[in-house]
Amino acid sequence: MNVTELWSRVEQVVSDNAAALRAMCTSGELYGWAVEQGMVGPILWPIVRTELMRQIGVDWEEMHAKELDRFSKALRAEAAESRAIIELYAAGSDDHSVYAVCDVDGRPIVCRHFHAEDRFYQRGDQLSADMSAAEKAVWLAGKACAAAGAASCAMTLHVASLFIEPDILAPLARRWHIWLDLDVRANNPAVQLCHEPEFRDWHEVSLANLVSRV
Repeated sequence: MNVTELWSRVEQVVSDNAAALRAMCTSGELYGWAVEQGMVGPILWPIVRTELMRQIGVDWEEMHAKELDRFSKALRAEAAESRAIIELYAAGSDDHSVYAVCDVDGRPIVCRHFHAEDRFYQRGDQLSADMSAAEKAVWLAGKACAAAGAASCAMTLHVASLFIEPDILAPLARRWHIWLDLDVRANNPAVQLCHEPEFRDWHEVSLANLVSRV
């Protein structure tokens, strides 16, 4: 199908399901419906969003943003109530194809080479190395909170790059019920560890001990 034909198809499907779509209360329900209809992806999903707005007055992006904002506020309150905190340093090195995560005192938690199929890291791209290290630090924080029996926690993640994108890390943080605060530090022990690797696996560390209560 060309774009015109795809658009006509989406227009008809939205029209046929307008009553059911109006009854859906969340962005997740609407997206789930689009998945069931086989109308997601970089071409079809933008058309679906446009037709939802044009035909039934539903602004999916605004709805989704408001839901995220409500969830973020609830998560912040949940983290404050749990009184659990975790503070980590993270960095990656494209030169050495290594990433490292350190605890609040700068002690190594993990230092390893990037996997060949790493989700973020692309050889030759330093930012992708830092981004991958940050993502791994959030994942480790989630594991640590679970090990400590904390339903939620507040995390301070010290990174070396100004260009780490918190919006990319946010879904993983939300999944682990982590309130994430990014801090850029020039003096980051994880950077030094990447340049003088002391290879370590996180299984060697007591993750529960990384979480403090305030």
